[in-house]
Amino acid sequence: MIRRARIVPHRIRAGRRATLRLSLSTPGRLVIAITRVSRPNRGAVATRRVAVAGGAVALRLPKRFHGRKLAAGRYRVTVVAVSGSGTRSRPVRRSLVVRAARA
Repeated sequence: MIRRARIVPHRIRAGRRATLRLSLSTPGRLVIAITRVSRPNRGAVATRRVAVAGGAVALRLPKRFHGRKLAAGRYRVTVVAVSGSGTRSRPVRRSLVVRAARA
């Protein structure tokens, strides 16, 4: 079960990184999907799978996908925990805002 999930900071500049912080009741895998919410080019951007221990977890979200910075806009980060026995948690959704890089 995922508890106290949050993204710090909530707003970042393009080319910077955010951290996903959460607490897990049991060890297992996290499936993290990042989806662009704002137009143009809405849709899935990336999916990552990470093995983690139970308890407090802090993961740095990547600043680049396929060699390119995340474009300015709104993104949804969806996290699902999968236990060792294959039980999936309820999806937890948090938002992330990427602002344009300074000139």
